[in-house]
Amino acid sequence: MRFLLFFVVLVAVGLYFTNPSTEEVRAQVNDFAMSKVDAGVAGGQLPGLPPQVGAAIGDKVSGQTFITRKDYYLFSIYHVTVGGQDVPGATPDTTSHEGGQQLPGCLIGIAKQAIPYDKC
Repeated sequence: MRFLLFFVVLVAVGLYFTNPSTEEVRAQVNDFAMSKVDAGVAGGQLPGLPPQVGAAIGDKVSGQTFITRKDYYLFSIYHVTVGGQDVPGATPDTTSHEGGQQLPGCLIGIAKQAIPYDKC
């Protein structure tokens, strides 16, 4: 019984210390978006797109991606909004945005990973 309790506590501590930050999730979202742009170029869906344009698209996506976080210590829930603008006076912890399109579902951040989940 003690071993089981020790194991549960050890797993909880491990999850607490591997809870991804907002910047780590932002990097994963941007990497995913760039992989989709690269796949579109390689697959012929975006023919003749120079690499510089692909990089510009990545910068634009990065600059227009806003992530809000609900922290539950062992995991976090992230909502991603693309586009819009910051509301004046918002702080990084209470960031809110006007306009833009919130992506459906959310991301569950656990063990340094952002896992898509469609029912949030």
